[in-house]
Amino acid sequence: MKYVSPDQSLGVTAAYFDIKEENRVENTANPIPGGVEQTGAVINGWELQVNKRWQRFETQVSYTDLNADNDATGNRLPYVAERQASWWNQLYVGSNWRFGAGVRYVGDNVGRNGSPVVPSVTLYDAMIGYTWHNWDFSVDAKNLADEEYVSWCRSEGRDCGYGERRTVNANAKYRF
Repeated sequence: MKYVSPDQSLGVTAAYFDIKEENRVENTANPIPGGVEQTGAVINGWELQVNKRWQRFETQVSYTDLNADNDATGNRLPYVAERQASWWNQLYVGSNWRFGAGVRYVGDNVGRNGSPVVPSVTLYDAMIGYTWHNWDFSVDAKNLADEEYVSWCRSEGRDCGYGERRTVNANAKYRF
């Protein structure tokens, strides 16, 4: 479902989903080299996004809540955060400058067979941009606090991976 206000300053998108997946290829419970099995998955949930703009300020809020389970075992699907949220704001200053800041929340996820539980994380982002004629320049930073966090684990006692550390990118775009 989507709504846009007559003056286009407000947009709301809402969705409900109920997905049944068959023949999903998954690593076996007791991994052997190349060992896979076919199983099913049930994924259902909802998401909501709201965009609002006032003259020189805009905000975007989104939230996703889902259940993702292995159809055969009932265990949570590995590596899937069932709750996610974000809030991004942007301020336009003068006719050329813009500043943005936001926060992202990624809920906990699990490894294969439901363990270990990888904790949730909250990350902060920012950007600054400048427009000149057909050029658009910006610098954005993700994970401003340089939060060191584990983003996934294969299973209990197996390897895990870290999430992205602070990154800063410079961008230049030309509009033809």
